[in-house]
Amino acid sequence: MPENSSSSFIGFRTNLLWSTGDIVTLFTSVSALYNVFLALHIRDEQESLYLEAMEHYWHDYMMLYKRYSKREGPIDREFLMLYRKLFRDWRKLGYRHPPPLPFPFPPSPTGIQSEALNVWDVYENINLYAVESDMLQVDTIRMSSPGGISVKPGIGKVFKELREFIKDIWYRNKQEKARGRLRLIEQYLTVRRKFPEADLPPLPTVPTERKLIKALNDHIENLDALEQQGKLLDVAEHIDYRPRPSKEG
Repeated sequence: MPENSSSSFIGFRTNLLWSTGDIVTLFTSVSALYNVFLALHIRDEQESLYLEAMEHYWHDYMMLYKRYSKREGPIDREFLMLYRKLFRDWRKLGYRHPPPLPFPFPPSPTGIQSEALNVWDVYENINLYAVESDMLQVDTIRMSSPGGISVKPGIGKVFKELREFIKDIWYRNKQEKARGRLRLIEQYLTVRRKFPEADLPPLPTVPTERKLIKALNDHIENLDALEQQGKLLDVAEHIDYRPRPSKEG
């Protein structure tokens, strides 16, 4: 994304007197929010590589199966498609191992990582899964009243998702307070993350997703508290704010 584009940073408009604890709260919470989406990105990338490897494996096996069984009928192809769907649905439910391959498929191939990454483990140990350049970076800080802080991306795709999440939650929380923020976050993570225009109820979640939803809610609450104290001006409205560096001398 272009360096001067507003989508290349997230801004926070500051106000009043800030303590060192306030600054720590802001940076900790923004980093944690970013790391949730970074963990999801790492998990999704690993899943894509795994499913791609399995697709090659299934294709090669089917070729061998047809060659030695002298069979090539619609039942075999239909069976393969049904198993692919079962396999992908199984992975989406968060199981760490694939289901047993029914006849005529062999056990999972050796040499292919079969365990799905536990996204909560990735989030809690993000430094083991991501390099420093993937992390959220400080862009500009100008502490005054009013002033501002901006951060810039490690990975553009993850950063864009964080921007959209913040705008979405702040806007919807104002419009739909009766539904509660937790439900809005759950809906975002399970539906709107992949289908931005959808306004469907949240999908059923697994324990790791519920932990992520709680983490997102806790850190959104921290930003909301700073806003309620008047130390942050409207978060969503000023997301494109970038403070000018102070002139020296």
